[in-house]
Amino acid sequence: MGLLHEIECAKCGVRDVVEQKRRAYRLEGGGTLPVDAGLAWCRGCYRVVEGELFESVSALRRSIETLQQAPPSGDRFADLLGLTRDEEIALLRDRLRWRQARRGPPRCLECGHESPDFMMMDDKAQGIAGRAGRLWVEHPFCLGRLTARAVGDRPSDDRAIEYSAEGERLS
Repeated sequence: MGLLHEIECAKCGVRDVVEQKRRAYRLEGGGTLPVDAGLAWCRGCYRVVEGELFESVSALRRSIETLQQAPPSGDRFADLLGLTRDEEIALLRDRLRWRQARRGPPRCLECGHESPDFMMMDDKAQGIAGRAGRLWVEHPFCLGRLTARAVGDRPSDDRAIEYSAEGERLS
């Protein structure tokens, strides 16, 4: 399932829909690693797209250390994904190895343009179900705010779109 986001600029009225897709890096050893992505304005596509998100090496190390010191069970997000603590640690170690080797900046996952402008959380706006927070980014054409809101899911192909370790699209 691909989560759909409606993008809208209140100032100029431009509207678009972005689908979050399943994506993975193809690693040298033959394995894959899920791509962490976020909504961003791409200066190459001239629209809101998904862009690569990645944590610093030190943040990944801290996450691994925290998990190693935590009790084996708990109310963790990974539990929702069906991962055990050891599986989550293994995934973080794979991500750490990938991140240590990665040289380039985040890219647009559609056209490959470097350093997209990621949408930020606005704590003052009302988000889904009245909760505070809505994603936004400045609209370069009119200097208004492009905002995003989740509007539903779309059935999608189970296969992930694959990328090289440096974020170049392979499939």
